[in-house]
Amino acid sequence: MVNDVSPSDEPETTDADGPEPAAAFAVLGSETRLRILRELWESDDRPLGFSTLRARVGMRDPGQFAYHLNRLVGPYVTKSDDGYDIRMAGVNVVWAVVSGELTPGAESKTFPATGDCEDCGGPLRARYEDELFYVECADCGRGYSMAPFPPSGFVDRTEQEVLVAFDRRSRPIYEQVVHDVCPRCAGHGTVSLVDDDADRRAGEPDPSQYEALAVRFRCDVCGLWASERVDVLLTHNDRVAAFHRDNGVDLEEVPIWLRPRRVDANAELRATRPLSFRVRYTAGAATLELVADETLAIDADSMVESGDG
Repeated sequence: MVNDVSPSDEPETTDADGPEPAAAFAVLGSETRLRILRELWESDDRPLGFSTLRARVGMRDPGQFAYHLNRLVGPYVTKSDDGYDIRMAGVNVVWAVVSGELTPGAESKTFPATGDCEDCGGPLRARYEDELFYVECADCGRGYSMAPFPPSGFVDRTEQEVLVAFDRRSRPIYEQVVHDVCPRCAGHGTVSLVDDDADRRAGEPDPSQYEALAVRFRCDVCGLWASERVDVLLTHNDRVAAFHRDNGVDLEEVPIWLRPRRVDANAELRATRPLSFRVRYTAGAATLELVADETLAIDADSMVESGDG
C-alpha cells in the first residue's frame, strides 16, 4: 500500500459517473495534464503514488499538481489505495498525441502506388492530405481507396513501406465491418445501398438503380462509415476467403485497392426492406453461391459450392 499522499495534497474523489463529454475534453486543455497522462502511460511500475508521480512529471508545487491530477481522476485516471493508474481513455489520448493525430498541418504527400487505372489506364498514385490516405488515378482522378492514416505511419518508412502499412491497416476495417463491428468504437452499424442520386432523395430507392451493388456501412454510435461493392466486401468473410484460396485465387497477394479486380462475382439485390443479397462467386472451375442479410451476415444454409474445390 502506498502511504506517501498527505491529506492536504490528495486529490478529491471524482463523481463515479464521470463528467459529460464536453467537460471531459475540456480537462485536456493543459500541458501539465498531458504530461501526467504520458508519464502514467510510459511507467511500467503503475500504479504510482502521488509523490512519485509528481516527481516524475517534474512539478514542485504539490497543491498545483493535486489540482491538475484531480481533474484527470475519473475520465482518464483511476485512483486506488495503491496509487494512480491510467484508464483506456487516457491511453487513447496519449496514442493520439504520439501518433501525430492531434498535430495540425501534417505534410501533404503524393507518390506512385501499385496498379493502373481501369478507366483510362493511367498510373495510380498515393495522396496524403489532412490525415487521410487516398489511392487514386494520377491522370483522371478516379478513386480506388481512402482511409484515415496517422502521420506516424510515415516515420522511418520508405514510400513502398508506407503503401504496405496502409494496405495492412485497411484490411481489418473491412474484416470488422463485414461482421457488423465498427473498427473505431466496436458499435453496431447500419448497411445501406450506395447511390449518389438516391442518397439525395427521400423514400425507398428503386433496386434497379444499383447495377454495381455497392453498400455503405455506417456506425450507429460514432458515425464511421466504409463503402465497397457487396461482393468484394463479403470476401473478407472467412468462408468466402477460404473458397477463393482453396481454388487458387489468393486475395491477399494484391493490395486492398486492387482486390476488386481479383473477384469474379455476380451479385444481385433480392430485397430492399430488409436488405438481402445473393452473390455467386467463381474461382477457377468452382462456384460458390450464398445469401447475405442486411447486416452482411451470410446464411450458412444458403452456401452452395460446386465444381473443383
